[in-house]
Amino acid sequence: MTGDLLQFDGRVASYVKGYFGTQQKLDYKVERPSQVVLLAKIEGPRRLLPDTATKMGRQALIGYIMERERVFYEASCRPIDPYYVDQYQIWLTNHVMKTNQNYDLVARKSLTSHLKNAEPH
Repeated sequence: MTGDLLQFDGRVASYVKGYFGTQQKLDYKVERPSQVVLLAKIEGPRRLLPDTATKMGRQALIGYIMERERVFYEASCRPIDPYYVDQYQIWLTNHVMKTNQNYDLVARKSLTSHLKNAEPH
């Protein structure tokens, strides 16, 4: 979870990132992580995240990552797909706000502005 400190072994691998027909670049990832140890755990309530066992949950999680890491995406010229962000907003409304579960204020502000833009004028 965000803020936790982990230690692990793994292999660094390179891959080509980007869509065919657009700008592609070499990026890196960690493969085959092993010997994972939790060194420090954050305290307090955890943010509820979409369940990746469903297609909608996987799409909502992608949207959450895009929304949460928007600055990184924009700085590295990576596209933010509105479809996935919308799936996260729908999930947030249906699963978090209706049940009064913990969610961060950035998502709440984002949802509020998203709903204002969707209202008919």
